[in-house]
Amino acid sequence: MTRFSRPAILCAFSLLAAAPAYSATAYTGTLSATFSIKLVTPPPSGANLICTLDTNIIDEKTSGTTVLSEIFTEISSSVATISGSSASCTVLIPYSWLLNNAAGDKINISYSIGYINTSGGVSSLTQLYRQTSSSTAIPAIPVPSMGWLIDLPTPSIVL
Repeated sequence: MTRFSRPAILCAFSLLAAAPAYSATAYTGTLSATFSIKLVTPPPSGANLICTLDTNIIDEKTSGTTVLSEIFTEISSSVATISGSSASCTVLIPYSWLLNNAAGDKINISYSIGYINTSGGVSSLTQLYRQTSSSTAIPAIPVPSMGWLIDLPTPSIVL
């Protein structure tokens, strides 16, 4: 049994020693999106208008012929303020990403806005009345310099 243990340990050590070294830098800041919404139908009774912002970044690490990807996803929501036939909401996403290729990375952005039944407590949050969403309306952006508050461009929304 000792004969088999030693080669296995040497083999594991060889794999660890051959792993490529990557140099990562922490990037932190806050993404902000303010949505202006034209309401063509009044909100259902007991519903809140919820704005959700979803971002992801794919960070690729390359060393020789080895390419590894790491995906960072951030999601945040806020309740809109409704006034007559219009509404607005601001969604903030604080982030902290350890990136290897920030110069080549892009932040992909999507949103959804919808009426959600909140009258029955947390258990009824899954009842969606009406929603609009898009994965392409906000263009991808480069990773910003550290510590910035970035105001994202947002489309006009009709709900």
